[in-house]
Order: sequence, then C-alpha cells, then structure tokens
Amino acid sequence: MFAYVGCYSTPERKGKGEGISVFHVEDPGAPWEFVQCLKTYDNPSFLRIAPDKTTLLSVHGGRSAVSAYAMDWSNGRIALLGQADSKGNNPVDFGFTTDHRHILAAHYVSGSVSILPISAGGIPGGAIQTIKIEGTPGPLGQDQPGPLPHGVTPDPTGRYLLVPDKGLDVVLVFLFEAGVLREVSRAATSPGAGPRHAVFHPKLPILYVVCELDCSVQVFDWKDGHLAHRQREPGMMPGSAEGALAAEIAISANGRWIYSSNRGDDSIARFAVAHDGAIGLIETTKLPGKEPRFFAIDPGGRHLHVAQQHSDSIVSFDISPADGALSAPRVVAKVSTPVAIAFLGGG
Repeated sequence: MFAYVGCYSTPERKGKGEGISVFHVEDPGAPWEFVQCLKTYDNPSFLRIAPDKTTLLSVHGGRSAVSAYAMDWSNGRIALLGQADSKGNNPVDFGFTTDHRHILAAHYVSGSVSILPISAGGIPGGAIQTIKIEGTPGPLGQDQPGPLPHGVTPDPTGRYLLVPDKGLDVVLVFLFEAGVLREVSRAATSPGAGPRHAVFHPKLPILYVVCELDCSVQVFDWKDGHLAHRQREPGMMPGSAEGALAAEIAISANGRWIYSSNRGDDSIARFAVAHDGAIGLIETTKLPGKEPRFFAIDPGGRHLHVAQQHSDSIVSFDISPADGALSAPRVVAKVSTPVAIAFLGGG
C-alpha cells in the first residue's frame, strides 16, 4: 500500500512542505517508508484517487486549480499529468460524478461550486459550469459571513453530490445530469453549527455531517435527493478546550463507529452507531501533537491515521475490532505541515 500526503507550502498558510509526499506502507501501524516528495503547485490541500485508481487528483488551497498525477503501482511514485482552472477561489474539496468523467469542486472563498471535465487520460479540463451559492448566513457573524461550501460527498448511488456549507448552516444537494449541474434540495443543521464534511452510512440511508463551529456531528435521513435532520450530538466531552474547531469525519466499514477530529482540543472523538443509525459520543482520545486537520481510516479498516498539521507528523492508532476503541498513538511519518492523506492499495 502507498500513502500520499498533501502539505501546505505557502507562507500565508504557514506551510513548510513542498508538495505531495509518497510513502510505502508495509504495515500501516509501523513506520512508513519515504518514497518521494513531488514538488507541486501551491498547497495541495485535499487529495482523492480517481475511481479507476490510475490517477491522483488534488485541489490547491488559496488558489484556483485542480491537478492530476499519474501513479505507478509498482513503486507508488507520481508525476504531474496536467492542471486546470477550477474557476473559483480556494477549492477545498471535490467529488466525482456518477459518470466518473467530471468532478464537482467546492470553493470556500468564492462561495461557489464548479463542474470540471476529466479526460480519458485522467487530465482535468477547465470548469464548464460554475454556480454561485446563495442563502442567508448563519448567526455567527465573522465566522459565517456568507456561503462557505467546504465539502463534496457523493451519495451511495453516485447520482447526487452533497455539499456542506459552513457559512449557511445547510447541506446542499446537487444533481449532475445531461451535462448540467443543478441544486435539487437543501437541509439545515442547527444554527451556528458550521457544517464542514460528511459521510454516508455504508448500509443505511443516513448522512453524518461533522460541524466545524460547534464541534458536533449531525444526523440526517436520506431519501430520493432529500435530507431530513434527525439528531445533533456533541463531539467533545464537558470541560474540553474552548474555541475548538472540528475538521474531519470517518465511519467504519461495518457502520458501527464514527470518528471526528477536533482542532484546538487536539482530539479524536469516537461515537457508537445504533441499529437505526442514531449516534452517541463514547469518548475523545487526545493526540500527541497539534491541529488534526485531516485523518483517514486505511483501506484495511484496522488503523486510523491523523495528519497533525502543526506538529509535522502522521500518527496512527490501531482500531479495536470489538468496540472501535483507539490504541495509544504512534508517529509513523515525519512530514511538513500535512493536511491530507490518500491511500492506494491495501484492504
């Protein structure tokens, strides 16, 4: 298995990295073997591997670009294939449409989403449609000045693309059909929550949304392109750090456990998932470093890996198959200002 780590690289983001670092991962819980650091365009801040697993794509924080890289399965090394203008400021996440020939990019600063075509060779083209998001901002003033789309999550069928908007306290649902993107519905979180990223339950028609501003996870029922809010569950224990900001969310392959990260508190929250999809916070586990902007469960489902942005390291936890509990953390890689991880192989 290979791990790809995107790093902030510009002074305005206090970046010390140079691009995307590649590691060979023989044992996910043991130290990773450094393979390559590919110097890239600024701030490769979110990574996804294409559905055909031949290319790695990145968006670039604080810029207006999507890049694609060829991946060598034999040694994990990558090489730039091409780059395109996403036609929006600060693309923070993206997801593939059901045809796998387009991506939807969410632009945090310009408050917009764009559709970009992807060629048969995996190279992105310039945006062919851009939609400016409209709506009433949430109640938190400076933290919610207007639309702030922050994530892109395809639904299990691949037909719809869901976009949590931190500034409007809503999750927007888009449909890309006959070459045209359109919004079909939206659903509200609790006021001031600041929805950021989302995951679907692997078996139930339920969406889980991590909310940055109140460090909660909120639960929605999903049916035919529409969401219905069901539950809000705090993601931190009483007495946790004030001013913490949640960042990422993941769910176990069996759907029994959900995890979210809290920056400032520098912790990982663990939730139990009931048979009906409702959740309950069990505990939070402190990290040895700072700023868990991103984390991911590896393809084998046995380890959780955290990018500690302000501690220049990746730490790994074993996940207990019995109760989802996390082991003591271990530093498995040193890398400057890591903010994204993607895995190739494994499972």
